[in-house]
Amino acid sequence: MLTGRRFRSNNFGSSTELRGFATSPSLDEARRSLAHGPRQAGASQGTIKGTLAFGWGRSDRVTPLSEAAVAMSLYPDATLHVFEECGHFPHWDQPQETARFILDATAAGAS
Repeated sequence: MLTGRRFRSNNFGSSTELRGFATSPSLDEARRSLAHGPRQAGASQGTIKGTLAFGWGRSDRVTPLSEAAVAMSLYPDATLHVFEECGHFPHWDQPQETARFILDATAAGAS
């Protein structure tokens, strides 16, 4: 059973980031849109220009890894990277691996 792990809240300014949520003028609207907005339409195979890569935490309790199958079915040209020992915020739990993932994905899209 995956239990997730506590993120390292003292690293990378995450405490400041969390405090910023309280004063964000757009957070409530973003949450409403996520909950009640239109569903993702996806992109048919062969229609994406460049690279689309999803990064997912294996222990994500907000958007479980099982949802990756939905994302991949909507975007069949995408690639999926699963961050081990990681929750919803890979940049907090696995900062070096996240940076490498982003650099690799964006380099692939540049070619």
